[in-house]
Amino acid sequence: MHLPQVATTLFASAVLLLAAAAPQPVDAFPQVTIPGIGTIGGNTNQQPASSSAAPSATSSAMPTASASASAKPTGTATSAAPTATPTVEDKCPKGKCKVPGRGDQECIHLGSTNVCGSFVGNYVPLNVSDYFRKRMPTKRYYNIPNLDSAAMFDNLWSTSEDYGFMGKYGDDYMRNIAGCAIPNQRWFKTWFCADLLDHFVDNPCTKPSNFTICTDTFTERADSVSADLGNSTACPVGNEGRKLGEIYVSQLKGYSKLSKDANCVSGAATEANDRTLKQCGYTSTWTACNKGCKDVTPEQCAKAIREAQNAPAASSSCDPNDVTCNGKGSSKVGMIVGIVVAVLVVIALAVLYHIRFRKTGGEEKPVPAAPEPEPEVPAAAPAPVAPAPFVQQPIENQPLMTPPPQGPGMVQMPPPQPPVQMPQPSVQMPASPMQMPPAPAPAGLGPIAAGAAAAGLAVGAAAGAAAASNNSNAGLPAPLQPPADCPEQVTESTVAKVQWAYQPTNGDELELNPGDILTVFHRYSDGWGYATRHANPPMRPTAVTGYFPLMVLGETAARSAGAVPDRFESLSRTTTPRN
Repeated sequence: MHLPQVATTLFASAVLLLAAAAPQPVDAFPQVTIPGIGTIGGNTNQQPASSSAAPSATSSAMPTASASASAKPTGTATSAAPTATPTVEDKCPKGKCKVPGRGDQECIHLGSTNVCGSFVGNYVPLNVSDYFRKRMPTKRYYNIPNLDSAAMFDNLWSTSEDYGFMGKYGDDYMRNIAGCAIPNQRWFKTWFCADLLDHFVDNPCTKPSNFTICTDTFTERADSVSADLGNSTACPVGNEGRKLGEIYVSQLKGYSKLSKDANCVSGAATEANDRTLKQCGYTSTWTACNKGCKDVTPEQCAKAIREAQNAPAASSSCDPNDVTCNGKGSSKVGMIVGIVVAVLVVIALAVLYHIRFRKTGGEEKPVPAAPEPEPEVPAAAPAPVAPAPFVQQPIENQPLMTPPPQGPGMVQMPPPQPPVQMPQPSVQMPASPMQMPPAPAPAGLGPIAAGAAAAGLAVGAAAGAAAASNNSNAGLPAPLQPPADCPEQVTESTVAKVQWAYQPTNGDELELNPGDILTVFHRYSDGWGYATRHANPPMRPTAVTGYFPLMVLGETAARSAGAVPDRFESLSRTTTPRN
């Protein structure tokens, strides 16, 4: 295989690895679990079908055998008669226009819509995504486009449009504000329209709002919510979920714009363009039958049962509007990036080697194999050299010394002895250092390319290790114990470092600066948490416990820095943070 073909093959492999690193749809619909409330998303809805189905649907709950037997109307509920709507000049007949006296921006006239048609003379901005950020924090509210007409506003309740958040996620909406999907609720759309106007009360399009709600409408809605909260089958939630529902019921009964005058907006008038009017305000035909609504015939009830039994199973594909949709697979990104970097380095070096090979004449010289080193034989130590015998040398102009004459009277001198021979130490020179053989070069590449390839693999491994090390939390202290009078259920004991500053707006919230250390004890579905801020003298002399927005931690499950979410589930039972 020629080098250009090798480079092409390696490049294709790198592209495939990058494709593998892209997030893939998860096997099941993502789920978000709220402690004490239940699971949002997935296949764990309390009812077999959504309670906020599109107008074309006729049922949203799978009846059981015992329930179907009790589907006969009992006469315990009646539909409210539509009341007269206020006569206000329609300044926006096409649904979208500039309203005199309310700035230069265009607005949506609710009186021109089907969903909120009785709210004549009331307007909302074209961009309503901030309302869904508040009510559906687990959804990608920013996917909702600017509304261009009254028809686009009505599509918020559609199940076929990508931005049909109320049609698709009505159960999630109710869980966030009432702790339960409330499958048997009444006058859902009337509440939605009033709550939407209250959210944008300071927006130039909405201010000033001009409406009141009939007292009977919200009383009937509060009664239906209370009934479901007290039914463990309809609302299998914990104590925290029921407490959240009780707060919502109190909000309905104490709504500041309730009225009994002739111009109040009733549920029947608001939903006159929808099938809900003929179902006594219930969003499900089956519920209307089970509650004894006289406007529903036995034939309609039988049809609702058949359609509920034949309803298709919920899709397990990844919901593009769910913030956890692309959660899986991200842990492998660091390793794959490292491999891709190594492959690209090898490709670049192979191309450079090919260019150099062509400049050298077109013939590749074989790389000689490295010779095997011969074993080193240690040199033998030199044998000691015997010293030469001592011979007296004659001194210049003097004769050699001769033995003294022997005679009478002369002392006999001993014969001269040879000099003492001192032994010479045996010195053995160390052998020369062993020469290590060079590492064999990879087959098929020149020495320069082979060395660079090894360097490329090292670079890739280092890149993968660096990417993996970004998620370490080394150096954080041990978690603190929760306070003895902790009012929340301790669901975790996690130590985290604050990434964003936060100034509290309520007395039970924590003041936070980047670098503060928290021990998190509880997380809420509204984007808030309950934690103890560690002491850090001298600026933080003592540890303090309170509530804080999860966004300051910079985590993926929590939203990134932006507007601080409103508090619902995390409403405190205390007034000041505890030391």
